[in-house]
Amino acid sequence: MSAHRLLSALLVAPDEDPPLRRTQRDWVIDTALFLFAVAFGASALHDQVGRGLDGPLLVLDAIGGATLCLALWWRRRWPLALGLASVAMQAFSSSAGVAALIILFTVAAYRRWQLAALIAALQFAMLPVFRSVQPDDNSLPRWAFFTLVVLAMAAVVAWGMFVRGRRESRQERVRHAEAEQHLLLDQARHAERTRIAREMHDVLAHRISLLSLHAGALEFRPDAPPDEWKVVTPNSPEQAQWRDLLFAFGAVRQIKSNAAVVVKDEVTLGVCGGQTNRVAAVELACKRAGDAVRGAVLATDGFFPFADGIEAAAAAGIGAIVAPSGSIRDSEVIAAAERLGVPLVFASRRYFLH
Repeated sequence: MSAHRLLSALLVAPDEDPPLRRTQRDWVIDTALFLFAVAFGASALHDQVGRGLDGPLLVLDAIGGATLCLALWWRRRWPLALGLASVAMQAFSSSAGVAALIILFTVAAYRRWQLAALIAALQFAMLPVFRSVQPDDNSLPRWAFFTLVVLAMAAVVAWGMFVRGRRESRQERVRHAEAEQHLLLDQARHAERTRIAREMHDVLAHRISLLSLHAGALEFRPDAPPDEWKVVTPNSPEQAQWRDLLFAFGAVRQIKSNAAVVVKDEVTLGVCGGQTNRVAAVELACKRAGDAVRGAVLATDGFFPFADGIEAAAAAGIGAIVAPSGSIRDSEVIAAAERLGVPLVFASRRYFLH
């Protein structure tokens, strides 16, 4: 990567900017940092005056420190620009030292670590210039002074990076929670659309059946014999279940569609009719049968448009099912019955009452 592209990636690549409006907590922190920088800067300037700082350099030192302290109020909005400005102040202003460290922390907290390292390196490079123009401080050897400054800068940059990492982690958790919320909402919408589609499918199928009946293309025979039934699963109903299936299929024709009847020992246990979809009729009929539903049989007046009706019956404990065929998803219905081990019998004609 060329130097131009690297500089563009560092300076132009979008970083997360802080919010433009301060919170109450931000006001408290910014005020405390501003007062701390002013107090420390005034103390440092007083010490330098005691060492002989005077004349134009004293005025420049005070102006530079005051300017950088005031700039702290905009450090969240323009951290990089203020970081570059602090480099120039470090060359001659003793009162700007703490304000420059606070700005360095802001760069590390809101910009990439490469930029924070760049600002820190430039600030450190100004220290020899600062020592050459300011009165000598004989309280520390030169090497000790530079070591303390490096350690302070490294601690400030590390703390800023830690704050940035913690903030990004929190924001990532928020984004993940929002994504999960959107996913749950999409799933709920999909489930509702599926429910509506199934109801429309059932209603449309019955309307077509009525039209076919009136047109003479469909025959309505309450006395359809069992020899027109077909077991479509590997396991067949038991002998007692055959009698219950005949009884249930004869009873379901008296119920308004969509209808389902649960029978055991030729006794009706649960009846449900007039539902907008078939799975609801199955669930309600099984619920009304109570605990006796275990091992009972179920009959419906129309075909299963989806496999969910079979699954609902099997979950309730139904032992065998009879229903008309004719759905475009008959293969899925049969596969569900085989998987759940429920004998399924298809009748060649429908019973439906409107």
